[in-house]
Amino acid sequence: MPRAFRSTPTFLLSRVAGVLAVAIACTPVLGSAQTRRTPQRDVLPAPTRVLRSWTDTIKVDGRDIARRVNIVFDYREGVATELAYDEAGRLLSSRRLTTNLPRPTPEEIADAIAIVRADAFLGRIVSRANARPEGGFLLEEEAGQPCGPRTRCLQILLMAENSMGLLRRVVVDLTKRVVAYASYVPDDGKAGRE
Repeated sequence: MPRAFRSTPTFLLSRVAGVLAVAIACTPVLGSAQTRRTPQRDVLPAPTRVLRSWTDTIKVDGRDIARRVNIVFDYREGVATELAYDEAGRLLSSRRLTTNLPRPTPEEIADAIAIVRADAFLGRIVSRANARPEGGFLLEEEAGQPCGPRTRCLQILLMAENSMGLLRRVVVDLTKRVVAYASYVPDDGKAGRE
């Protein structure tokens, strides 16, 4: 093809169109490659957590056997399990706990406070009053109540900035990751909502 013909606008337009077609065709590939390289942060806590752990010994056939005991809470199922292991890590026993659950861990209290702060209504109270969240006591209710069986509910006290009074008692269910009671008032074992 003569050189003069290649410089015509038609030839240039076809070359530009070809380059654009390649660029457009490659865009989804480049976009997905970028997405795969970007690490994603897991914002949800692990579905299980060790609430308490200790070592002790038990008697088996007159001998002392060392063991490690872990109490693990499964937030998906809403159940706590006591697991005992020997020194080699073999499971010795497993039993589900239904009463006398361990007190909340610092991580659970921090999770509950984060849920309170993330709540649109309660977050404004914390911010405006400069409230200090405290507490973390368990609340266990009967079946049919927001904090009934298969929940892990923590009471969070929103204290006035000067520590001179309680602004509000909030209850958070860590199994559902929601505020169970925005304003909890204990009354003869029955919950009150506001």
